[in-house]
Amino acid sequence: RAVHMHCAVFLWHGVRDHALQVGLVLPADADLHAYLGLCDVLITDYSSVALDFLLMRRPVVYFMPDLEHYAATRGFAVDPMSLPGRVTITPDSLLESIEAVLEVPGSWTPTRSDDIFMQQMWGSYDGHAARMIVDSLEATLQPEHVSGVSVAPPARRVS
Repeated sequence: RAVHMHCAVFLWHGVRDHALQVGLVLPADADLHAYLGLCDVLITDYSSVALDFLLMRRPVVYFMPDLEHYAATRGFAVDPMSLPGRVTITPDSLLESIEAVLEVPGSWTPTRSDDIFMQQMWGSYDGHAARMIVDSLEATLQPEHVSGVSVAPPARRVS
């Protein structure tokens, strides 16, 4: 299993005595989004990467040990308690949440309030944007859409 923790992706082998067994750590300048599909769960703090990860409908565990300080000094655009996933403040609650989410892979399902949050954040995005683009291009490039121009199929090359 893969777990994202800040700017590193780990292959997860389990939690034992509060220690992660690390299989792979990415450099901080790696394109994190290229690896999100490998992750079973995202562990993050205040990063907006969680919003991207939620599109895959996989669990997010937020680790916010400085939640009160952050709220008092920087504030939030979105109440962290309304975010889909689990908000944790202590290392023990973080580990308990990770264990609970990974105990039964695929067992996390968004609640109704999670669905409402994601609808407000992403609208009706359904994960098929590339297909919609291709369909639109194909429809636009059909000969009947090219006014006043005769479009012939490409000549076949005979060898």
